[in-house]
Amino acid sequence: MTDCDDPKCVLPGTHEGKCDYRPPVEVDYVNWKGQRRKRRIAPTGQFLRSASPPWHPEEQWLIGAIDCEDGKHKFFAAAGLRRWGEVGAADDEKSK
Repeated sequence: MTDCDDPKCVLPGTHEGKCDYRPPVEVDYVNWKGQRRKRRIAPTGQFLRSASPPWHPEEQWLIGAIDCEDGKHKFFAAAGLRRWGEVGAADDEKSK
């Protein structure tokens, strides 16, 4: 895969063409298995009303984003987001 053509791209090498990715954010996220951990994601601006995908048993809102760990596009359940902030913001609060 080649880099996109946007000089402000925050995830070079993960996609081609027009870049519509937002800067990465850090989220406290609970996945469909009930596992909670911090994640770094770059939202793509996609929001979907889910009609029961296989990993979520009920209809709900999903947020499209690039998972910064593996560079793959995924959908994150809005209900699983416990906290959302700039990358490093939690560390800044601890140092005060």
